[in-house]
Amino acid sequence: MKRFVITTYLMALGMSGLGVQSLGAMESEVFKPNEEKIVMGARGIAESGRGFEHYMIGLKYLEGKEVKADVTEALRWFRRGASMGDEYSQIILVEAYARGEGVVQNRVEAAAWWQWLKTIGSKHTFDADLVKDLSTASPAQVQARLLEIKKEVAEGEALAKARFEATKRSITLDDLHRDQGLALKGDLAAMTRIGEVYTRSWGVERDLAESCAWWSIASARGDAAAKARLQETQMNLTAAERDALRVRLAQLQSDLQLKPVDR
Repeated sequence: MKRFVITTYLMALGMSGLGVQSLGAMESEVFKPNEEKIVMGARGIAESGRGFEHYMIGLKYLEGKEVKADVTEALRWFRRGASMGDEYSQIILVEAYARGEGVVQNRVEAAAWWQWLKTIGSKHTFDADLVKDLSTASPAQVQARLLEIKKEVAEGEALAKARFEATKRSITLDDLHRDQGLALKGDLAAMTRIGEVYTRSWGVERDLAESCAWWSIASARGDAAAKARLQETQMNLTAAERDALRVRLAQLQSDLQLKPVDR
C-alpha cells in the first residue's frame, strides 16, 4: 500500500516534483514521540473535526512515524477523513479497496468512491489498469453504494462542523497564552493552533498576518498542516496585511532566534 500513499502524500503537500528522500526533511514536529499527544489531544487540530488532519494522522500510522506502524489503524483514520470530505483520504480508499492493500479487496467499494470523486470534480487520475478493473464492478451495486457515500459524507461533514464549532467554543485565552509559551520554545503544534485562533477569531480579533507569521515559522520547519493553511490563507491577504506579516514574521524570527524566512 505504501507505494501509492507516498505519491498521494507528496501531492497533498504540493511537492510532487521532489524525491522520496525529501520526506524526512519535511516531516512535521507536531507529532512528538507520544502517541497520546498525537491522537488524543483535547484541543489538537485532528480533534477539531477537519478531515485533512485525519489523513495526516493516517499517514503516521501507515509509515510508523512516532507511533507503531498499523495499517488497520491508518485506514481507520483515512476512513474518518474520507467521511468528513477529505479528498486525499478518499483517493486512498479507492486505491486500498481496488488493490486489496490493508483491507479485503472490494471493487464495488473502490468504484463507488471513484465515482464520488468524479461527482465532486476531483482532478486526480488513477492508472489505466486500475480504472479498467473498477469498470468491471456491478453498476447497480456501485450506484447503491454511491448513494450511501453521499449520505455518509453529508453526515460526516455536518459532524465535523459541529466538532469544529465545539472546539472553537472551548478555546480560551488561557489556552492561547499556554500555546504562545510553547510556540516560543519551538512547539510546531502550538504554532499551528495559534494560527487557527487568530484566523477563526477564537476569543481574539481576527488577524491573518499573525496567523500567517506563525504558520510561516512552522511551515519552514517542515509542518505540513501549517504549510497547507499558509498557502490557502496567504493568497487572500491584502497589501496592508502582507506588510504586517513581514513585520510580525521578522519579530518572531528574532524572538525565536531564527534565520529569516524568504517570503
